[in-house]
Amino acid sequence: MATTTVLTPEQEPLILALGAFVMLVLGILSALNAIMTTRTAQGAVAWAILLVIFPPVMVPLYWVFGRRRFHGYARVRRRGLLEIQRLAGDLNRRFQPFIPRTSAANHAATALERLASMPFTRGNEARLLINGDRAFEDMFAEIRSARHYVLLEFYIVRDDEMGRALADLLAEKVAAGVQVSFLYDEIGSFQLHRAYVRKLSAMGIRIHPFHSTKGLLNRFQLNFRNHRKILVVDGRYACVGGVNVGREYVHRHPVLSPGGIPILAFGDLRCRRFSWLSSRTGSGPRTVCRWG
Repeated sequence: MATTTVLTPEQEPLILALGAFVMLVLGILSALNAIMTTRTAQGAVAWAILLVIFPPVMVPLYWVFGRRRFHGYARVRRRGLLEIQRLAGDLNRRFQPFIPRTSAANHAATALERLASMPFTRGNEARLLINGDRAFEDMFAEIRSARHYVLLEFYIVRDDEMGRALADLLAEKVAAGVQVSFLYDEIGSFQLHRAYVRKLSAMGIRIHPFHSTKGLLNRFQLNFRNHRKILVVDGRYACVGGVNVGREYVHRHPVLSPGGIPILAFGDLRCRRFSWLSSRTGSGPRTVCRWG
């Protein structure tokens, strides 16, 4: 026969106090874990403050959404690691004639080279683009000049006049025999119509979402969004910065304003960032990363 335990009025405050104490301890321990393991300093500080102030709410959220391992990406990186290392070694050997001899004496340059795992080289050019209009003007011009391949990676892609203009241009290049690979973030581009993706795919463009939440194990990996905005053309041109594909980035939105400052870089480019896309298409890094 089941028995039911009823708390007395005197016991209830003690139980509540004990529960609050346990949650506070869990919040402090979780905050320490966040400080030691969170990828960025900003994220670590934010998690630590919220975990200590609101432990009943933030502790469960932290252990669900504060995960630090992106299982899908980690599996792909492991599978393609040998190929990536081979490509990186080949590029390093090709870079040797272009590496300034004085760079080793510059401690700041040496530190950056170690962080990037690639040396500084001569023969490159960079320039600053002051707004989205200039950025898209340059990017579209370089896409038009592409002869071998175009690689695109954006956090936000919209099916508006900018997104359709880009789609039309990419379709022209594919028809001319240029390989086009397009990676977009499924969370940042959650409003992107499926018809847009199907249209580009039907034209021969290899377009895929960056699956932050694909698969049962990845359901709660919303913090692993792909915020990169990159265009690479034939390994000789790259545009990076804060400009996504949308009308608000070219001053055509009544509320939103452009964000970020893109920077152009000319020279030989590494392929590591696009190993995820190549694994999705089954082609491997070699087919989407060529020596320009």
